Amino acid sequence: MPTLTKGLAVFAFLAIPLCLIIALSEADRRTTLSLEAAERTSFRLAMRSHVVDLDEILTAMAKGDYDTAATIASDRMDSAGQRTHHLSDIILPGPDTPAFRETERALHNAADRFGEAARASPGSPEMRARYQELVAVCQGCHTSFRIDPGF
Repeated sequence: MPTLTKGLAVFAFLAIPLCLIIALSEADRRTTLSLEAAERTSFRLAMRSHVVDLDEILTAMAKGDYDTAATIASDRMDSAGQRTHHLSDIILPGPDTPAFRETERALHNAADRFGEAARASPGSPEMRARYQELVAVCQGCHTSFRIDPGF
């Protein structure tokens, strides 16, 4: 084996584990929401349903079916409480709960604003901006919070 190749192999052998150790040692700075096992399951299902909602909204917009996109936002992600429960209803009381509830309110409000824009000016830059706002709230929540894995 040529010296250069052997040197690269040794570097990779040492560097890759070092990179993994550094990555794994980085503290997860998100706020941990502690949930009981059943609540964790419900919460994960609710999160997955939001992903489906966003996908169906995007699919409807791609088809030019802005009324359906608005209806999905209004009926599934709205602030009027059309869902059987809000996500914050299953969070245990604690110091982090108010911040999560505020984020949840922001999600529902963003869904309302998107629905209104999709009905008022279908396909407009305003409607697309409201969809981006909705996605940004989702990303912000996942960047800020995590659920306790319960191990």
